[in-house]
Amino acid sequence: VWRNSEIAVPKTVLNEQGNVIDPNFKIYETQKVETMKLVAESGNTRISHFIRSTSGVRTLVMLSNSGISGNGEELSILIKQDAVAFFDIPEKVLELFQITLFPDAPWEDS
Repeated sequence: VWRNSEIAVPKTVLNEQGNVIDPNFKIYETQKVETMKLVAESGNTRISHFIRSTSGVRTLVMLSNSGISGNGEELSILIKQDAVAFFDIPEKVLELFQITLFPDAPWEDS
């Protein structure tokens, strides 16, 4: 689900002193940018961070080390596609999945 893309990014041309030669003249250089990623739901403090495989296909979700109430806790993982002005793509955020966390493992007696 993690995706990177090569996108042309406008750059201003500078002279040796670091001054802009012509503000209307731009060159485009390709730059690798992250265009799709997993994110925690806004305000979620349960997720510590994500560890993704080098291919971007598999991801481990690391949770913070804090207690979970006996009633369980809802956890949502979102997939976010960043806006790309060059291709006129707006930002999109969709729920990938939602899971309920409980303090005990399913195979343990409560």
